[in-house]
Amino acid sequence: MPQHNLRIIYENLIDDPSTSLSASSTQGGTSVNNLKNETKSSVWRATGNSATLTINFSGAKTIGGIALPYSSMSSTSTINVSAYSGASGGGSLIYSTGTIFACPVSMHTSSEASANDYAYGTSRTARAWFNQNYSGISSLVIVLSNTTTLEVGKLVVGAYWTAVCNTKFGLGTEFGDTSTVTRLDSGDTIVRSGFRYRKMSFEMAWLLKQDRPELRRILQRNGVKYPMFVSLFPQVAQHGTASTDEEYDLEHTHCIYGRLTQISQLVNSTYTVHANSVEIEEV
Repeated sequence: MPQHNLRIIYENLIDDPSTSLSASSTQGGTSVNNLKNETKSSVWRATGNSATLTINFSGAKTIGGIALPYSSMSSTSTINVSAYSGASGGGSLIYSTGTIFACPVSMHTSSEASANDYAYGTSRTARAWFNQNYSGISSLVIVLSNTTTLEVGKLVVGAYWTAVCNTKFGLGTEFGDTSTVTRLDSGDTIVRSGFRYRKMSFEMAWLLKQDRPELRRILQRNGVKYPMFVSLFPQVAQHGTASTDEEYDLEHTHCIYGRLTQISQLVNSTYTVHANSVEIEEV
């Protein structure tokens, strides 16, 4: 499969009740198991700037990448993910990303980068892609290094799906805002502050017949209930191929952890080509 096409992690192994998490340090009042839930304000926080997460699975799994939505990590923070055949980092090393930048772009002010500053709708997502999906993985060891106190709201781990043909041009990104503005009879306005969140839309206009069954299965499995992590430019984060901050910004802008807003129909464009439109709303 092409390395530069979109990637979707649609089944999060962390959500499996049998998956166990441990951290080298945890600040009081938080828990590493908070990485399993979808509540943004319920975070795991380390006691310092760096920490190691160890993940044990119930049996061998297939994994192609990880993401940490709603993190406090910055453009200089690093991540190192190692996959092993045995429990708790034992057995054989199957794959290692090496130490790479976790969020290779400086987009926001420090206040907007905080994992708890969700009103901006711009919290950072750390991510690390493998160069392919690897099977036989029983545990992961994730080493995180940050410039400030390390804090993460969610952990996503799983195999990724990609397509032979990439998305069509015309990618869409926008912000939703739950704030309301009411105009009084006097002409004044009253603003009730809400929260901002991101949306992303794209079209798979050239789905070949070998890709259609898997995408159909993903749509059927996840529906609008289960979140997924989507990156439309994964090669930038994986290989560090960007030459400018703008290219890194493009990758960061077009990755999202969210739910489908609706299940769009799969259209039979030609005898061998299908199409599907996707819109995802941030969790």
